[in-house]
Amino acid sequence: MKRTLIVLVSTVIGFYVIYLITGIIENDKKTQQSPPKPTHIEIRRILPSAVKEIPLVLRDETVIERGIGQENIRVGPGMNYASDNSGTLGENERLYVLEEKDGWIRFRITPDSQEETFKRYGIPYREWSAWINKDLTIPDSQH
Repeated sequence: MKRTLIVLVSTVIGFYVIYLITGIIENDKKTQQSPPKPTHIEIRRILPSAVKEIPLVLRDETVIERGIGQENIRVGPGMNYASDNSGTLGENERLYVLEEKDGWIRFRITPDSQEETFKRYGIPYREWSAWINKDLTIPDSQH
């Protein structure tokens, strides 16, 4: 009887230890899977001397926009990365800088993530950002 009680208590303690360890591991996994959303570190604008006229074809007409063409907007920090074909940047566009690397800045054109808005309407969400050479921009305060 005493031996059965010891085995039973040892088994319960063993399960309790496994339960505690599993909870710690699960909490650690949740922490690793949910990094904080990046917030912008600076607001920049297009350098006025870098602005050019860009013809945009919209349906049956061509419209001229002033700004930066997609040849200067990249998917990574350098000219060796592919052009981002999402579009152009208008001359008055605000660039919300997320990070800087090797003289390039990764930016988005909204101050905060739009994930909640997309979720509210049931639209699949993908955070968009792109890279541009920092020399083609100026701080927002100088605009």
